[in-house]
Amino acid sequence: MDGDRYVLKKSRSDIVRGLLHMHPRGFGFLTADDTAAHPQDIFIPKHLTQNAVHGDIVEVIINPNSVSDKGPEGKVVAILERARTHMGGIIKAIDRDG
Repeated sequence: MDGDRYVLKKSRSDIVRGLLHMHPRGFGFLTADDTAAHPQDIFIPKHLTQNAVHGDIVEVIINPNSVSDKGPEGKVVAILERARTHMGGIIKAIDRDG
């Protein structure tokens, strides 16, 4: 308890580590390192990928309220290892501060 408020803290056991597989539409699926504990891939919606890319090793927290027949849903909370060291892109504008 923090003053008169309760503070919920996530433990390391709530976090799943694994390999992220991205779909061209922007959502992804995490294949857990520990497939015995998490046999199904974890769905990661586009807005919860935190700019992770295909092949990154990430940590995900599973939303316990979103489990469906298709499997659990999660959110990327940390990118541990990047799959790529270089990315291509197009710069459309640069402001005065660079």
